[in-house]
Amino acid sequence: MCSGRADGLVSGIHARRFTVARDWIPKGIMKDASNLATAHHAAGDTGAVPRAQPPPEEVTFSFGKNWRDFVGTISNDSVRRAMTDIEEWLGRDRVASKTVIDVGCGSGIHSLCFNQLGAEQLVSFDADKYSVEATELLWQQSKKPANWKVLSGSVLDK
Repeated sequence: MCSGRADGLVSGIHARRFTVARDWIPKGIMKDASNLATAHHAAGDTGAVPRAQPPPEEVTFSFGKNWRDFVGTISNDSVRRAMTDIEEWLGRDRVASKTVIDVGCGSGIHSLCFNQLGAEQLVSFDADKYSVEATELLWQQSKKPANWKVLSGSVLDK
């Protein structure tokens, strides 16, 4: 977690998306191996210029479906534990009257806690549509507070 502005907090509790390249080889290794093979070929007697290699196919895993299912099991005890985590990380009074951005909001349980802790403005977003759906369910259960926005997007979007 890091603090953006003096009046805002940014939360990135967990990495929620993994990307791997074709044949389950990490993308960077696949690219390095491809470049190495091309460089060795280019260094041969042919003097050939290396050709651009197509990017490896990506296989992604979404945690969102798991988070969506989790929302149906959230109890008061689950919320209390998440609230305790936030209070330990930030201190009890650090959230009240602040703008909070929950990056990669997942299940939305931490966003729910930020709302209950009195965030003045709260923006929850995730690239996974099921995580957004999970967080929207908690937003709806909280009577759709106007100060809490749930969005779909990635910090990598331009």
